[in-house]
Amino acid sequence: MNPTRTLFALQRREPQRSVLMAAGLFLVIGLILQGWRLWSLNATYDQGLFLQEIWNGHLGKPFESTLASELSTPVLVNREALPTLGYYHLGQHFTPLLMLWLPLVLLLGVWSLPLIQVGLLTAGGLVLHQLAQEDLEPRLANWMAISYFCAGIVIGPTLENFHDLCAIPLLSFSLLLGIRRRKRPSATSALGS
Repeated sequence: MNPTRTLFALQRREPQRSVLMAAGLFLVIGLILQGWRLWSLNATYDQGLFLQEIWNGHLGKPFESTLASELSTPVLVNREALPTLGYYHLGQHFTPLLMLWLPLVLLLGVWSLPLIQVGLLTAGGLVLHQLAQEDLEPRLANWMAISYFCAGIVIGPTLENFHDLCAIPLLSFSLLLGIRRRKRPSATSALGS
Protein backbone atom coordinates (compact mmCIF):
# COMPACT_ATOMS: atom_id res chain seq x y z
CA MET A 1 0.00 0.00 0.00
CA ASN A 2 1.29 3.44 -0.93
CA PRO A 3 2.10 5.50 2.23
CA THR A 4 1.34 8.79 0.45
CA ARG A 5 -2.10 7.55 -0.50
CA THR A 6 -2.73 6.40 3.09
CA LEU A 7 -1.70 9.83 4.44
CA PHE A 8 -4.01 11.54 1.94
CA ALA A 9 -6.87 9.27 3.03
CA LEU A 10 -6.21 10.08 6.71
CA GLN A 11 -6.16 13.81 5.97
CA ARG A 12 -9.51 13.50 4.22
CA ARG A 13 -11.14 11.85 7.25
CA GLU A 14 -9.75 14.12 9.96
CA PRO A 15 -11.80 17.21 10.72
CA GLN A 16 -9.93 20.23 9.45
CA ARG A 17 -9.14 22.77 12.13
CA SER A 18 -9.66 25.82 9.91
CA VAL A 19 -13.14 24.64 8.89
CA LEU A 20 -14.11 23.97 12.49
CA MET A 21 -12.82 27.41 13.49
CA ALA A 22 -14.80 29.05 10.66
CA ALA A 23 -17.93 27.10 11.65
CA GLY A 24 -17.47 28.03 15.31
CA LEU A 25 -16.96 31.69 14.48
CA PHE A 26 -19.99 31.66 12.18
CA LEU A 27 -22.09 30.03 14.91
CA VAL A 28 -20.99 32.36 17.70
CA ILE A 29 -21.32 35.58 15.68
CA GLY A 30 -24.66 34.43 14.24
CA LEU A 31 -26.05 33.61 17.68
CA ILE A 32 -24.82 36.89 19.17
CA LEU A 33 -26.39 38.94 16.37
CA GLN A 34 -29.63 36.94 16.46
CA GLY A 35 -29.76 37.34 20.23
CA TRP A 36 -29.26 41.08 19.82
CA ARG A 37 -32.13 41.20 17.30
CA LEU A 38 -34.48 39.56 19.80
CA TRP A 39 -33.25 41.58 22.76
CA SER A 40 -33.59 44.89 20.90
CA LEU A 41 -37.03 43.89 19.56
CA ASN A 42 -35.88 43.94 15.94
CA ALA A 43 -37.33 40.51 15.19
CA THR A 44 -40.41 40.93 13.04
CA TYR A 45 -43.80 39.42 12.51
CA ASP A 46 -42.56 36.18 10.88
CA GLN A 47 -40.58 35.25 13.98
CA GLY A 48 -43.76 35.35 16.04
CA LEU A 49 -45.75 33.56 13.38
CA PHE A 50 -43.42 30.54 13.27
CA LEU A 51 -43.05 30.49 17.03
CA GLN A 52 -46.83 30.49 17.42
CA GLU A 53 -47.21 27.65 14.89
CA ILE A 54 -44.67 25.47 16.67
CA TRP A 55 -45.98 26.34 20.13
CA ASN A 56 -49.54 25.48 19.10
CA GLY A 57 -48.20 22.07 18.08
CA HIS A 58 -47.46 21.52 21.77
CA LEU A 59 -51.07 22.37 22.53
CA GLY A 60 -52.31 19.76 20.04
CA LYS A 61 -53.06 22.27 17.28
CA PRO A 62 -50.11 21.97 14.87
CA PHE A 63 -49.77 24.73 12.27
CA GLU A 64 -52.58 26.78 13.82
CA SER A 65 -51.83 30.49 13.83
CA THR A 66 -53.99 33.50 14.56
CA LEU A 67 -51.16 35.69 13.25
CA ALA A 68 -51.29 33.87 9.91
CA SER A 69 -55.05 34.34 9.66
CA GLU A 70 -54.44 38.09 9.37
CA LEU A 71 -52.38 37.41 6.25
CA SER A 72 -54.88 35.04 4.62
CA THR A 73 -56.41 35.93 1.27
CA PRO A 74 -60.01 36.29 2.54
CA VAL A 75 -58.84 38.77 5.21
CA LEU A 76 -56.05 40.69 3.51
CA VAL A 77 -56.97 40.73 -0.17
CA ASN A 78 -60.68 40.08 -0.52
CA ARG A 79 -61.66 41.69 2.78
CA GLU A 80 -64.42 39.11 3.12
CA ALA A 81 -63.54 37.88 6.60
CA LEU A 82 -62.02 38.86 9.91
CA PRO A 83 -58.94 37.16 11.40
CA THR A 84 -60.04 34.05 13.26
CA LEU A 85 -58.86 31.60 15.84
CA GLY A 86 -58.26 28.11 14.51
CA TYR A 87 -56.71 29.22 11.21
CA TYR A 88 -54.29 26.60 9.88
CA HIS A 89 -51.25 27.96 8.10
CA LEU A 90 -50.92 24.86 5.92
CA GLY A 91 -51.09 26.49 2.50
CA GLN A 92 -48.04 28.71 2.91
CA HIS A 93 -45.71 26.95 5.32
CA PHE A 94 -46.63 23.30 5.62
CA THR A 95 -43.30 21.95 6.76
CA PRO A 96 -43.55 18.88 9.00
CA LEU A 97 -39.91 19.55 9.91
CA LEU A 98 -41.15 22.44 12.07
CA MET A 99 -42.64 19.93 14.50
CA LEU A 100 -39.14 18.53 15.17
CA TRP A 101 -38.27 21.79 16.91
CA LEU A 102 -41.20 21.52 19.34
CA PRO A 103 -39.14 20.25 22.33
CA LEU A 104 -36.56 23.00 21.86
CA VAL A 105 -39.27 25.67 21.62
CA LEU A 106 -40.79 24.35 24.84
CA LEU A 107 -37.39 24.46 26.53
CA LEU A 108 -35.98 27.77 25.26
CA GLY A 109 -39.03 29.72 24.08
CA VAL A 110 -38.29 32.63 21.74
CA TRP A 111 -34.55 31.92 21.89
CA SER A 112 -35.02 28.55 20.17
CA LEU A 113 -35.70 29.79 16.64
CA PRO A 114 -32.44 31.76 16.28
CA LEU A 115 -30.54 28.78 17.70
CA ILE A 116 -32.22 26.42 15.23
CA GLN A 117 -31.65 28.75 12.28
CA VAL A 118 -27.97 29.45 12.94
CA GLY A 119 -27.35 25.83 13.95
CA LEU A 120 -28.89 24.39 10.78
CA LEU A 121 -26.96 26.75 8.51
CA THR A 122 -23.72 25.98 10.37
CA ALA A 123 -24.35 22.25 10.11
CA GLY A 124 -24.99 22.69 6.38
CA GLY A 125 -21.47 24.07 5.96
CA LEU A 126 -19.95 21.17 7.88
CA VAL A 127 -21.80 18.64 5.73
CA LEU A 128 -20.68 20.55 2.62
CA HIS A 129 -17.12 20.11 3.87
CA GLN A 130 -17.66 16.35 4.19
CA LEU A 131 -19.12 16.27 0.69
CA ALA A 132 -16.21 18.25 -0.74
CA GLN A 133 -13.71 15.91 0.92
CA GLU A 134 -15.15 13.02 -1.06
CA ASP A 135 -13.62 14.22 -4.34
CA LEU A 136 -11.33 17.16 -3.64
CA GLU A 137 -7.97 17.48 -1.99
CA PRO A 138 -8.24 18.54 1.68
CA ARG A 139 -7.04 22.10 1.13
CA LEU A 140 -9.60 22.79 -1.59
CA ALA A 141 -12.36 21.13 0.45
CA ASN A 142 -11.43 23.41 3.37
CA TRP A 143 -11.59 26.51 1.19
CA MET A 144 -14.96 25.46 -0.19
CA ALA A 145 -16.44 25.07 3.29
CA ILE A 146 -14.90 28.32 4.54
CA SER A 147 -16.26 30.16 1.50
CA TYR A 148 -19.73 28.81 2.38
CA PHE A 149 -19.50 30.48 5.80
CA CYS A 150 -18.33 33.75 4.21
CA ALA A 151 -20.91 33.85 1.40
CA GLY A 152 -23.47 36.62 1.48
CA ILE A 153 -26.15 34.19 0.37
CA VAL A 154 -25.59 32.27 3.62
CA ILE A 155 -24.87 35.20 5.95
CA GLY A 156 -28.03 37.08 4.88
CA PRO A 157 -30.54 34.36 5.81
CA THR A 158 -28.59 33.63 8.98
CA LEU A 159 -29.17 37.16 10.23
CA GLU A 160 -32.74 37.52 9.01
CA ASN A 161 -35.94 36.23 10.54
CA PHE A 162 -36.43 32.53 11.09
CA HIS A 163 -37.76 30.73 8.05
CA ASP A 164 -38.60 27.12 7.46
CA LEU A 165 -36.22 27.06 4.49
CA CYS A 166 -33.14 27.40 6.72
CA ALA A 167 -32.83 23.59 6.74
CA ILE A 168 -32.37 23.36 2.96
CA PRO A 169 -28.54 23.55 2.89
CA LEU A 170 -28.21 20.84 5.53
CA LEU A 171 -30.84 18.60 3.95
CA SER A 172 -29.61 18.99 0.36
CA PHE A 173 -25.92 18.54 1.20
CA SER A 174 -26.81 15.52 3.36
CA LEU A 175 -28.78 14.01 0.50
CA LEU A 176 -25.90 14.56 -1.93
CA LEU A 177 -23.41 13.14 0.57
CA GLY A 178 -25.61 10.08 1.09
CA ILE A 179 -25.88 9.53 -2.66
CA ARG A 180 -22.14 10.06 -3.05
CA ARG A 181 -21.34 7.52 -0.37
CA ARG A 182 -24.00 5.20 -1.81
CA LYS A 183 -25.70 4.74 1.53
CA ARG A 184 -29.04 5.59 -0.03
CA PRO A 185 -30.32 4.23 -3.33
CA SER A 186 -29.90 6.69 -6.15
CA ALA A 187 -32.84 7.94 -8.19
CA THR A 188 -31.72 6.01 -11.28
CA SER A 189 -31.63 2.68 -9.45
CA ALA A 190 -35.09 3.39 -8.03
CA LEU A 191 -36.41 3.92 -11.55
CA GLY A 192 -34.90 0.63 -12.69
CA SER A 193 -32.38 2.21 -15.09
